[in-house]
Amino acid sequence: MIYTIFIIPITIILIGYLLFKYPPKNINYLIGYRSIKSMKNDKIWKFANQYCGKLLIKTGILMLIITIMLFILSCFKVLIFTEQFLIIVIFLEVLALLLSGFMTEKNIKDNK
Repeated sequence: MIYTIFIIPITIILIGYLLFKYPPKNINYLIGYRSIKSMKNDKIWKFANQYCGKLLIKTGILMLIITIMLFILSCFKVLIFTEQFLIIVIFLEVLALLLSGFMTEKNIKDNK
């Protein structure tokens, strides 16, 4: 159960890498960073996907480091992982993911 907290940061890093390295070539409704602003034209679409990809990689790495530190603290019995604590950690990871979306939207507006 405790290892599940590693799934979110690793998944975010992988998705960020794919968005940055292999952004979707055409605007579509299935794959990529999709928002009303990002789908206005191809230039904004490409910028939004690459920017979001970089941001997700950075966010995922930061979350992974924090998660590893919490895991090490739990191994030395400094910190005890309860179900409530795991839910809080996962909530914070999802919050960081949402924050990267808000930051991408802000930078789309600034780089029009």
